[in-house]
Amino acid sequence: MAKKDTEVLLTVTTTNINQTNKNGKVVFTDNWGDLETPGDPANYVSKVNKNMKITWTAVESDGTTPVTIKGVAKDGGLVLMKNIKQGDSSNIFTAKIKDGSDIKIGDTESYSITITVNGTDYPIDPRIKISPPPPS
Repeated sequence: MAKKDTEVLLTVTTTNINQTNKNGKVVFTDNWGDLETPGDPANYVSKVNKNMKITWTAVESDGTTPVTIKGVAKDGGLVLMKNIKQGDSSNIFTAKIKDGSDIKIGDTESYSITITVNGTDYPIDPRIKISPPPPS
C-alpha cells in the first residue's frame, strides 16, 4: 500500500455568494473519494497520509468569476500540517503533512481556508484526518 498525496478541489458558486450563504456555495471534493458535504464544509474531512503533501485548488463553477485562495491556517485539534504556502498560482495552496512518531492514524486537525471572490474574503473551516495508505 503506497502512500499518496491529497488533492482537494473547492468548487465555488460565485453568483450571489455572501457571508451568510458561503457554506452552501463551496463544495469540497478530493482524490480519495471522501464524501462531499454540500452546504456543510465544516464537516468535510479529507484523508491524508503522514509525510505526504496536501494541495488545495479553488475553481469557480460558472467559469467567469475568479476565485483565489488567500490563505490556509491551523484552526484546532492536533498540528498535522507544516510548510503551508501558496502554490504556482493564486488559486492553489499546499502543505506538508508531518511525519512524527506522535502522529497517529485517526488524528485530526481543523483548519481555515480563506477564499476571495470579488474582493471579499470567505473563511471556510474543514478538517484533515491521518489515514492509512489507500489499497493499491
